[in-house]
Amino acid sequence: MASRAVVARYGCGVPPDLHRLPDTARGVDSDVLAFIQSTADSRGGVRRGSRAIVAKLLTVKHITLITGGARSGKSSRALELAAAADAGRRFFIATGEALDTEMAARIAHHKRTRPSEFETIDMPTDIVSALRSIEDKAAVAVVDCVTLWISNLMRTEAVDDAILAAADSLTAALVQANFASFVVTDEVGMGIVPEYQSGRRFRDLLGWTNQKIAAAADEVILMVAGCALKLK
Repeated sequence: MASRAVVARYGCGVPPDLHRLPDTARGVDSDVLAFIQSTADSRGGVRRGSRAIVAKLLTVKHITLITGGARSGKSSRALELAAAADAGRRFFIATGEALDTEMAARIAHHKRTRPSEFETIDMPTDIVSALRSIEDKAAVAVVDCVTLWISNLMRTEAVDDAILAAADSLTAALVQANFASFVVTDEVGMGIVPEYQSGRRFRDLLGWTNQKIAAAADEVILMVAGCALKLK
């Protein structure tokens, strides 16, 4: 039976109802779903002896959003969680571009410290295509990061509505993916109001995008000084 991330349609913080099995579940392998449904008793619930197994299957994380400030440990945490996920091919979707020597050095540092089992896809703007290209190949994917992705979209002179539509498409692609994803972003709304209009626009677009992904995510983690605080 293939190993897949399994997430049923339950709300934030609500445990699976083992007295009522789902007919469908987002990201569930058909064999896994068939097994879950085979455990049904005469009332449509789960037979007592199978409840622990089914509860675990229905609470496996599918989308994890990791946010925080600069140098808070976001990328390290994403790689750590992804490396600990089920065995299979691991992909790293990188949105950074070496537009100057400082950025080139940062990218080189990330590549040197990235575990060798991750296959890197450099994709500054079209993350959705990157996610779709690894369907049925990936067990897990890290997207690092949404912050630079928004910045890259702004450089294409896209209007706000187009960028937010792209954020909706990214969120939908993460939800529809048949592999687990760990998405890295930055929290940029906790400091002073940016002096320039472009800075305020960037803060707003990233904040709105973070909210869209967080709403769809199964888990949201805030990183502070290398420590993880679970928000969802």
